[in-house]
Amino acid sequence: MIQDIYQIFSVLSVKQRKTFYILQFFVVIMAVSEIVGVASIAPFMALVSNASLINDNKILFSIYTYIGFSSTNAFIISMGVLVLLILSISTLLSIITTWKLSMFATQVGAEFSERLYGYYLRESWQFHKQTTSAQLSKQIATEVQRFTNSVLLPLMNVNAKFFVALLMSMLLFALNPLVALTGVMVFGLSYFAIYSFIRYKLILNGECTSSYAGKYYRLLGEGFRGIKDIILLGKQSEFEAKFIEASREMARSHGETTALSQIPRYFLELVAFGVLIVLVIYLVIFENNKLDEFLPILSLYAFAGFKLLPAFQQIYAGVAQIKGNISAFDSIKNDLDKAMNIAKDEIAVHKKNKALKITQSVALCNVDFSYQDSESVILNRINLSISANKMVGLVGPSGSGKSTIVDILLGLIAPNSGCLAVDGKKVDDSNVRDWQNLIGFVPQSIFLTEGSIVENVAFGVDLNRIDLVKVNKVLELAHLLSFVNSLPKGVYTKVGEGGAKLSGGQKQRIAIARALYHDADVLIFDEATSALDSLTEKNVMDAIFDFYGKKTIVIVAHRLATLKKCDEIFMIEDGAVVASGNFNDLNEKNEDFKKMVFHSHV
Repeated sequence: MIQDIYQIFSVLSVKQRKTFYILQFFVVIMAVSEIVGVASIAPFMALVSNASLINDNKILFSIYTYIGFSSTNAFIISMGVLVLLILSISTLLSIITTWKLSMFATQVGAEFSERLYGYYLRESWQFHKQTTSAQLSKQIATEVQRFTNSVLLPLMNVNAKFFVALLMSMLLFALNPLVALTGVMVFGLSYFAIYSFIRYKLILNGECTSSYAGKYYRLLGEGFRGIKDIILLGKQSEFEAKFIEASREMARSHGETTALSQIPRYFLELVAFGVLIVLVIYLVIFENNKLDEFLPILSLYAFAGFKLLPAFQQIYAGVAQIKGNISAFDSIKNDLDKAMNIAKDEIAVHKKNKALKITQSVALCNVDFSYQDSESVILNRINLSISANKMVGLVGPSGSGKSTIVDILLGLIAPNSGCLAVDGKKVDDSNVRDWQNLIGFVPQSIFLTEGSIVENVAFGVDLNRIDLVKVNKVLELAHLLSFVNSLPKGVYTKVGEGGAKLSGGQKQRIAIARALYHDADVLIFDEATSALDSLTEKNVMDAIFDFYGKKTIVIVAHRLATLKKCDEIFMIEDGAVVASGNFNDLNEKNEDFKKMVFHSHV
């Protein structure tokens, strides 16, 4: 438990730690106020049971005569109001402290979500290829929420109630050491024994929740993304059954953890109040003539118990909740640490960033690449150069390495050896962002948000800052303006999830418009027209050819007709460049290319 708390502190920011220490001051004040409130009960009850104490007690008599009370009843009522005022102040301080602790915990949870979201967005393309969106969503949404509600909030509450229990125990110890020590040991050891018995069950439940949460989010994503295939194949029941299993296992483990943290309270409350009732009955039967002497101290013990038992219960419940959900923190801790380091590294990189422009060429120089933990070589000594404002094509069979070359050109992955160079300058971590700012990428399957056409063209730009004149200009360059103007809402027309309201060609031309809006000097098309019919493909390619000689263009295609106008075509096979030249040269001199042309009916 101590190790867990230390690890939680290690991922808090400096500001969050300072806030935590300030809150400890409020916790101590709250605990002291509760003790003062409880301590004020005994004198008041003694006064109620024996009004003659006003004359017997020098302090009470001095107050009585100084203020000039007309009767003992008036004095007792005033003392009652004073005790009520003390208890009210104590309650107000408890409310304020609880509010601040809750707000701090939820704010930390929100900042953790923000930190993870930013970290995942800034991670490499290889990282995202090796994980899933469902896993990342689970980390940000489920695990951070579990950490906030079931680890951090209970931890703050345990801390506060520990101070209350400690000071309350000290008060009772001062009144009667034996009774206080016996009570604290009985209840403290009872809770400790129960916790020791169930702690492994709590850990298992926490791990079960984390495990099934991943499956839960994965099924959510796969179920809705693959809905067409699910409907066609009639697999609704299979997906539903898997989802039900994950959902119910999550509910079971979470429910068990919550129940195990609450159940002991009822048994120990019965014991506590049973002991108090037995004691009162004993005094009534055997010490009836001394009841007025015992009443104040009994009232104090009863009120202290009223405060102490919930404190013990909340400490136990908090510890149980923490132990049952600490797996949520374990799953996000490493990513939180990395997020903090990446933020520092990013500041350092920005400080040494230098402008990057393409005026001569972009080249891959002796590039080798293979994925981590894989023995297969994807690229082997790739050398190719693309002159500025020229159009080149990449062609080759599936699995030849074309997409990997594109990923390296995009700066999404770095080669194991060799380099990507722009005008002879190596692209690395210090300037890759500058290089990517020059690129417009149009894949086969373009990502579109559910927003409007204008939001998708100016992707990532706040709606209030979008340049509408520029949007219309790039839509015209992409051969899409006439279509957009024909729509009732024009550029503000919603495209639907994934562009469901648009045709394939319209999606591709929005992608071209997006690249142009962001002032791309280099346009890279990765199988951008392979899913289009011939006429639509021609329209899209006409839009692309309009930029010939004005921008550097790289086209990856299976349909060789789209490469006929390229200045140079690179044939890729088994991760190597096996031939290069323009369309006519390759068609005359390279048998493999000639066969590809023949089968493509170009």
